[in-house]
Amino acid sequence: MASALRIHSLRFGAILFVIFNCVAYSQNPQKPAKEPPKRDPSPFERRPVEDDAPLIADINNAITRGENWLLEIQGPEGSWQNEERSARIGYTELALYAISNGAEALPGTVDKDSKKPKNPPKPAGGGKAAPQSPEEHARLVSLAINRGFDFVKKNPWNETYALSLLLLAMDTYHAPRWERSSLAKMTADARQRYRFPRLLSEADKNWTESVVKELLEHRFKGLWSYTKNSGTGDISNTQFALLGLRAAANCGSIVDPRVWDESLDYFIKYQDRTGPKSTFPLPRPGSRGDGTLDIVSIEAMQRSWGYSFHPGGPVPDNLPNPTPKKKDKPVVSWSFGATGTHTSIGIASLQIIRDELARSMSRKKDASFVSKANVDNQKIDFAIRDGVGWLAAHWNLEEDPGGGFPFYYLYSIERVGALLGERFVAGHDWYREGAEILLRRQLKNGAWPSDIGEVNAFGSPDVTATAFALLFLHRATTPSIVTPDFGENKK
Repeated sequence: MASALRIHSLRFGAILFVIFNCVAYSQNPQKPAKEPPKRDPSPFERRPVEDDAPLIADINNAITRGENWLLEIQGPEGSWQNEERSARIGYTELALYAISNGAEALPGTVDKDSKKPKNPPKPAGGGKAAPQSPEEHARLVSLAINRGFDFVKKNPWNETYALSLLLLAMDTYHAPRWERSSLAKMTADARQRYRFPRLLSEADKNWTESVVKELLEHRFKGLWSYTKNSGTGDISNTQFALLGLRAAANCGSIVDPRVWDESLDYFIKYQDRTGPKSTFPLPRPGSRGDGTLDIVSIEAMQRSWGYSFHPGGPVPDNLPNPTPKKKDKPVVSWSFGATGTHTSIGIASLQIIRDELARSMSRKKDASFVSKANVDNQKIDFAIRDGVGWLAAHWNLEEDPGGGFPFYYLYSIERVGALLGERFVAGHDWYREGAEILLRRQLKNGAWPSDIGEVNAFGSPDVTATAFALLFLHRATTPSIVTPDFGENKK
């Protein structure tokens, strides 16, 4: 009996223990451990676009659809935007350059007896890529390029943009497809030793030289405007002229180093003289050797450029850094405020100039000529650094900061990233950000829509926006052969 009571007592005690703990838990429940809040990885932690297979597939699909749209609207004589029947503005040259990146590695066989490609691309309706192999697509693009070149040779348009874009298209079309990606991976010494392999016919060489000659005649004291004898210049026309001359040099043309030197003088002198402080992160290969990056903080000022330079006349009172008048010397000032596009143009132009001066001087030694790049190399580095400082403080790839040319701005950022040889610009993975924006904005027919501001750039909203989008996605700019120094090694 005592044993039974003991057992019942133990069971009753166990039941009371369970009930007590259940009541206690209900009054003071134990909260599960909180998971650490999720955070977006920094740009430096994300894998490169090249290792992101789904994104690369989306980009390649967008490029094919965009190029097919341009092929669909090419006119019967080889032009774009009906330029065979209306006033020439330069749509054809821009479209030519845009699709030159999608041509075959070597110039395709031209069907001399046909005005149109034998198998035109099918419309990319519904947002899907046209059902064609990469080889067939490259062949169709090559045919369209040859028809386009045939049109512009028969109907020349001697404005700075058109001339420059022709040289860029010629260089891109004849460059091997592996060149841009290989240059980006080369060491600085290897890039400086690199010689650009181009196989131009004798007729194309002569035609290229004639375009270079015409383009140089548009120059006014190191600057370019739309036409020759303008007596002024702007940095947009100037940058395209510099890009065109650089492309011609790739094709074998010899450009007098004084041409580059005169332009260098303007871009150094007419950058903002001062500006607010700015810092931006600069990733560099880590010292641990495990693939991680060391992040260097770069101190800079926000210094940009305006749009146009005006020799002579009064200096506007509202300029941030008006040029002082000098006795017996014409005043040169700039107008229009800083924008993302203008700033990118200034950065890219300085790097192009330094690049080409180095190449020019290595080809031909001239003891009587001492380039300002040799004397002012540190000023160039600091000017580029401060331009990037401006971009860092105003970074926004969704629109052109301070301006109205979003697609032109994206293409301008592409030139900065390619010429500086940097995956990150102002601490941002510029290509990934821009590509994601362009993928969102592409229309179902393969084109890109244009904001109102783009109408003023080359004319046709869809053609210009689509061309600039393709140039960005293709990473069309040939990397620099000179490695810039942002100032991390300078005191």
